[in-house]
Amino acid sequence: MKNLETKIKLVNVNNISMRKSILIGGFMVLITIGAFAQHQRKGFNKSDMTPDQMAELQTKKMALHLDLTEAQQKKVYDLNKEQAVKREARRKEMMALREKGEKPTDRNSYEKQKSRLDELLARQESMKKILSEEQYETWKTSMKRRGEKMKRQGERRMQKNNKGRKGPKRPNKN
Repeated sequence: MKNLETKIKLVNVNNISMRKSILIGGFMVLITIGAFAQHQRKGFNKSDMTPDQMAELQTKKMALHLDLTEAQQKKVYDLNKEQAVKREARRKEMMALREKGEKPTDRNSYEKQKSRLDELLARQESMKKILSEEQYETWKTSMKRRGEKMKRQGERRMQKNNKGRKGPKRPNKN
């Protein structure tokens, strides 16, 4: 009888250790799957495109949206290419700062923002010269909508980043 009880206890101990092994293995599989899922890309990456490709795509979208003529498309393409080259240069500059472990200074940020606004004003004037009045109004409306959409996305991103934060929220500098 004792021999049977000893065997039953050993079987129970083996079952418990087997369950623990299976449970630990299952968790490891889930963690591994989760890690791989986070590293997968979603869609295509614009940073893989050349400035020419970005300008061409943007021009084609604008041609469809604004019904541009061939002459207008050529002028808009040149404008978009110039903007794409500048954007690529700024992106590379920021990547270099990041690799050094530096962050942009407040003065740097002010100058960049001022420069960006000057570029937007210049682009707006150029578009006004290229497009008809009706096309220009359509373009302005779509740019306004795009700006509002980007602002909402930025706000969502800020909320997402601040969710786990403890303590008072940082006050806005505005």
